[in-house]
Amino acid sequence: RGQMLGYCRLLAKGGFTSITIDYRKTAQGHAYPKANQDTVASIAWLRAQSAALGIDPNKIVLIGYSAGATLALRVGLEDKNRIAGIVSVAGLSDFQQVMDETPHPQLNKDLTAYLGNTSPQIASPIGQVSRGDPPVFLFHGKQDNLVSVAQSVGLAKQLDAKKVKVLLRVFENAGHEIMLPNKHLKQLLHEMTKFLVAIDQT
Repeated sequence: RGQMLGYCRLLAKGGFTSITIDYRKTAQGHAYPKANQDTVASIAWLRAQSAALGIDPNKIVLIGYSAGATLALRVGLEDKNRIAGIVSVAGLSDFQQVMDETPHPQLNKDLTAYLGNTSPQIASPIGQVSRGDPPVFLFHGKQDNLVSVAQSVGLAKQLDAKKVKVLLRVFENAGHEIMLPNKHLKQLLHEMTKFLVAIDQT
């Protein structure tokens, strides 16, 4: 949650109520679905506190980067969570594809630990896509050598096939550091803000 605090402050300056959450980590012995459960619990808390916080409980948008983006997608695409929109920055959408194709043994090992006894198909966000899903904005760096841009491209195709509103923004010369300080960050935040404003106005 500390890593995303600066972005929350930026969005708050733009008029958005912004909250950064934490979740149980695989490295601490918490396999799937613990992190998802923590994210869902955070959403429930926000809705319970919506009057006190002065927010619309029907306009909650999940924003995540890398592992956080994967959580935002997986939880946000579940119909029961009633999310208004999702922003994924360099997120994984298809665990099986990553595990089959990644050149990084450590990533494969980490995903295996994250899944625990759960199949990649059940844990993958791409398996949750259905008609009526909230709008999704996918950001990815074309030169991402950790999480291939194919993860966002494939998810965008699946969302489009189900008639779900999806925006895909690929930065040609960016890698996995796309949401860290870099020359693309200003444009990414500008486009993200436009997406949030459009949701707020619906």
